[in-house]
Amino acid sequence: MNPPPRSASPNPEEPIRSPLRPQRPEEPTPSIPASDAPAHEDRWETEPRSPQERLQQIREKMETVANEYANQQISKAQFNAIYAHYAEQRTLIEGLVARNPNNEAWKQASRSGKTSFLRSHFEGRPLNYVIYLHNQPRPLMGGGTRPDTQKIAALLKQLWSLEKRKIGLARFPLANQLWLVMAAGLFGVTFVTFHLEPSGEQFNHVNDLHLDFERANRYYLEREKTRKDQMVFPQRGLLEKR
Repeated sequence: MNPPPRSASPNPEEPIRSPLRPQRPEEPTPSIPASDAPAHEDRWETEPRSPQERLQQIREKMETVANEYANQQISKAQFNAIYAHYAEQRTLIEGLVARNPNNEAWKQASRSGKTSFLRSHFEGRPLNYVIYLHNQPRPLMGGGTRPDTQKIAALLKQLWSLEKRKIGLARFPLANQLWLVMAAGLFGVTFVTFHLEPSGEQFNHVNDLHLDFERANRYYLEREKTRKDQMVFPQRGLLEKR
């Protein structure tokens, strides 16, 4: 586990310094030993005796990826990358077999082990979080890189102007492949910035963290006592995994 993130309290009045990010995450992806590889990795259960068997295995993998996206386990970017990888393997094997049915080059064309890299490479990465209590212009707590304070201020203004405050989740695309997730509750709202679109599971996880924040600190929140030294912030766990 990485060291705890640096706590910060972004000031909405300070100039915006949105983090400059490359086209894709710049952190190197660690190699995954075979024993630690996820169950959905493209490691073939059995070595096929024919290209037709391999093509059937690839088709099953493509169906699995489609189900993962339907169940919100992966993001759109992850789905597109992994599905395209399998589709490329399928097309390549079919082409090799069409040219020469006896050529065993199809075995090399369907080597396993790439989708774990694609899953990690296109996974949404949390960059920062910031917590506001309702109708309080200054943040209660934050951590990570500087968020887009201008966008957050606009969303807070809109949220607090409603006659009946809404509770729930929303996400907004920003520049440079950044995404802002907003989880609003009874007492406040949490914003989390991701590089690359978060999956449905990551999206819902932000909501769970905010609900746990309000649940754990209910004594102080109900009494409007912002005792940060006595409060707990589950949102910190987002950055500890980076």
